[in-house]
Amino acid sequence: MPQPAEKASLLVPDAFSNPEYVHFVVRGGLACLICTVLFVGFDYPGIYTSVITCLVVSLSTVGASTQKGLLRFAGSAVGGVMGILALMYVLPHVETLGGFWLVFATGTALAAWVNFGSPRVSYGGYQIGLAFYKVILQGWGPVTSLTVARDRLVGIAFGLVVFGILEHFLWPVRASERRQQRFADILRALAALARLGAEDPSRVSGDHELDDVRRRIAQDLGETQRLLEESKFELQAGEMSAFQRSLGDAQIIFLVLLSLAYQRRAPGASLRGLPMAARQLEDAVARSLEGLADGTRDRERPSSADLGAALGAVEAALPPVSRGGSADETVLAAQQRVQLYQTLTRLVSQLDPVVADRSGVRTVSRR
Repeated sequence: MPQPAEKASLLVPDAFSNPEYVHFVVRGGLACLICTVLFVGFDYPGIYTSVITCLVVSLSTVGASTQKGLLRFAGSAVGGVMGILALMYVLPHVETLGGFWLVFATGTALAAWVNFGSPRVSYGGYQIGLAFYKVILQGWGPVTSLTVARDRLVGIAFGLVVFGILEHFLWPVRASERRQQRFADILRALAALARLGAEDPSRVSGDHELDDVRRRIAQDLGETQRLLEESKFELQAGEMSAFQRSLGDAQIIFLVLLSLAYQRRAPGASLRGLPMAARQLEDAVARSLEGLADGTRDRERPSSADLGAALGAVEAALPPVSRGGSADETVLAAQQRVQLYQTLTRLVSQLDPVVADRSGVRTVSRR
């Protein structure tokens, strides 16, 4: 019987129990309050953008806040310089509305070109256009003041400094730590997929569980990739290249496990039911992934299963091909399945050097 759909809610389930939400509010609100008190106390209303900056860059991790802060400052600097150059060297020679629209369109085209780029730089294009407009559109008549660009840049820099200090001392949330936690969740979900794929494909709820695990792993992989990009803007980012390789191996493991699972569930599959050796191998892969997940979270060396011995048992159970004869469809399907197991075992072993040395996994033969 299908489960009733959960009702959508405006609040997350832990909205009133997770202290991180309170930390987020206190950190951002305190930064805005400090900026407001200082620019009002020093009678410098031109740097009101410091308060807006604190609101804009208040994101989930230190890396995300730093990335957006750099884009905001760099975009404002570029747009401000463009506006100043237009005021000093171009607009004094423009006498018609068409000439003004030409200058306006040129600045807009450059800002739009950056804004429609990759997510890494798109916010910078928005800031370029906003700073450019604030400089050249100060009033209905000729513009002679250049303090708008200066005040905006000073306000943004001030807001970034205030928020950056608070973020590093008040409950810092680093993307490098979050990505390790998310990667451990991926490994555990892959272990669940390895066990689920070996189950009886005739179970009624098997396909629904498989789809749920597939969607969860895909979401976790995307979230981990985002955290990896954010951690590049943190001082304590850790080993980036090694983690990138491990994440790539996890993505391929995901595809191999999905291929094994869907092959067994496909109608008319030529290979029905796995031998006991294959089931033991998939269980060993699941235990290895769970051990790696525990080691990722606890920063200890995991105790993994002997993948080499399990793979050897699968290869020994492969149906032999008579000399001089051609293999039938069942034997060919079994050989292709063993090649997938070889690839899977090699990739799981690559996630930990000690496991790779102990397993003695051979590379896949491409004959």
